[in-house]
Amino acid sequence: MSTNVVNTLDIQALPFFARFLVEEKPPQPPNETPPPIYTLKYPSDWEDR
Repeated sequence: MSTNVVNTLDIQALPFFARFLVEEKPPQPPNETPPPIYTLKYPSDWEDR
């Protein structure tokens, strides 16, 4: 009979890719207000006048 004792370690299961993830800093909010968004009309849209 074996006398080996299994010691439980405090190891949590991680997905394989979790070892390769790098902690990233959250993005900084822009300092200036962005320009307004507008849509350019294409020449084919001029037909609706």
